[in-house]
Amino acid sequence: MARSWHKAVPDRTREEAAQRVLKYMESMEEAHAELGGHILRYEDLTTDPTAELRSLCAYLDLPYEPGMTDYGSSLEGAVLGVGFGDWTDKIRTGQVQPDRPTPAPEEIPEALRAMCRAWGYL
Repeated sequence: MARSWHKAVPDRTREEAAQRVLKYMESMEEAHAELGGHILRYEDLTTDPTAELRSLCAYLDLPYEPGMTDYGSSLEGAVLGVGFGDWTDKIRTGQVQPDRPTPAPEEIPEALRAMCRAWGYL
């Protein structure tokens, strides 16, 4: 996330991006602790979108539909911009795309390492 946020606003330093991501991660932890819920990791979604969406649908008691992973027809005329997921050409393919490789442990900003350990990334 920090890499993406830094790329989205290049004049933001890596440390500023890491601090912003840390606040987001802490908020997610607080919400999950208070409300519970289904955890869906982006990396898992991009690795096996069908399985992850089936699991999410089961949790929400909704039917799974194949169009959830092949959403291209619903993008026609859509306005996608910064702040709404991936606004690059990857989302415009209409299909869930593989994630970038996870950064090496030494590439993870120090501010994020404890949370990354807690979330199973380190």
